[in-house]
Amino acid sequence: MEQNLLFYLPQSLRRVIVVHNITPMTYRAAGALRDQVDAAICVSLRIRHDLIASHGFAPERTICIPNGIVAGACEAPEERTAWPFRVLFAGRIEEHAKGLKYLTPILAVLRTAIPDATLTIAGDGPDLESLQQAVAVEGLSGAVTFLGSVPRSEVARLACQHHAVVLTSRFEGCPMSLLECMAAGCVPVASRISGVTDTIVRHGENGFLFPVGDVRSAAARLTELADSRELRERLSERAASTVRESFSAEAQAEQYPRRFSTGGCFARANFPPDRPMARPSGAATGLVVPPFRIP
Repeated sequence: MEQNLLFYLPQSLRRVIVVHNITPMTYRAAGALRDQVDAAICVSLRIRHDLIASHGFAPERTICIPNGIVAGACEAPEERTAWPFRVLFAGRIEEHAKGLKYLTPILAVLRTAIPDATLTIAGDGPDLESLQQAVAVEGLSGAVTFLGSVPRSEVARLACQHHAVVLTSRFEGCPMSLLECMAAGCVPVASRISGVTDTIVRHGENGFLFPVGDVRSAAARLTELADSRELRERLSERAASTVRESFSAEAQAEQYPRRFSTGGCFARANFPPDRPMARPSGAATGLVVPPFRIP
């Protein structure tokens, strides 16, 4: 219903869409609205690349403004120094996008090196029961805690109680839960999604990346963290500073008035009513992002 309203708005009214994910369904919806909007804001470079390269969006009117968060500092950092090694997953419990089937084997491999390692799963969704069954089948029920849905206001506190946060996703736009955990100093170990997670996590500097679906690589990175307190503390500090410097709500909010102000790339004068959004056929995108394959 809301999308259909675009077809009835006066041409004099500037129309902008914000695209939040890299799923085919999201791109189909954005493509259907392309010629009804004046500009598109993408929450990651990957989305911008895909819309321009594959869906005909004009480069000069398709920009990237990542999501921003109100960073919550870790009020009790000493909670993270306690053992055993604790890993957190925070997000929607949905297999197709989140790659949940990798969580159980990652923990199983991790525990061959760190036998007392634990996993906390915070979130709810349609595949919760299936995930609980997979944990039971693997004999890991004693090592996994399911918290259910957790209020966003509690994420920072929860992250402070864990050494690492794991992201196994196949699809993401700009993973908010990952940013929230990083802001609290929880070290990210995330699947490498070109133009998305690799623009947040710098491998070996503020966290680790692993190929989507590579269980052993993810477990090896977690083992590396568990084995070195110095490494955990260094990456923890850098993860938190990354969010403060580049992904704060204040920093991202400032981009919107700047883009729409006189002289900004989305200024009204730049979009005459009869100018289509579509990029001319065959026009170069000027972007290079490695291809992404779903495992």
